[in-house]
Amino acid sequence: VMKDKLVVFYEKDKPALSSLQLMSSATKNSNPQSMLARNGYDMMPYINDFVPAQISELNVYYEIYNIDQEVGSKALMSYIYVEQQETGRHMGGAERIVRHKQGQKQIPVYTTVDISKVPSGNYNLVVKVNNRDNQTMLYKKIPFFRSNPACQLTDIISELKKPGRDLRDELPPPLLRSGDVMDIKDLKPGMILK
Repeated sequence: VMKDKLVVFYEKDKPALSSLQLMSSATKNSNPQSMLARNGYDMMPYINDFVPAQISELNVYYEIYNIDQEVGSKALMSYIYVEQQETGRHMGGAERIVRHKQGQKQIPVYTTVDISKVPSGNYNLVVKVNNRDNQTMLYKKIPFFRSNPACQLTDIISELKKPGRDLRDELPPPLLRSGDVMDIKDLKPGMILK
């Protein structure tokens, strides 16, 4: 039982972005009084920052507050993407744009991002809320670790298949100290290759 008061401070008139919550699932709300109910859905939080290979999509929930003060009835959008923690590089294909028709006092957002092609590594899930002029108004990110060994292996193979990636084509052929060796049958014990 918690006895201390928890004080949450935010400016009621300024735009704000809630924390980002990774979700295991969301289903139509059956009990509005449920502790996990939010905006008509029963939400099951994903309570780990490790995302194994079996998970191909990240489900995320967040809320935008007081954006109507800034944009009025104009449209805005959320840009959700995955970036590498070390470099900030966007992971192509792991992104989603959610358009909001107009500013409102509160905008709940539940969406998914495809991470099936994101290899193993440390990443951030980033949410940027942009106005109609594509200026970033709000920004948040949440870290996670991805394990996807199969993706890394296919990435390595696809890179090696690209033209000019096989260094063997640029190297001179091996020279032998004795005789002409044209086939494996021409090799004899004790022969030395340069």
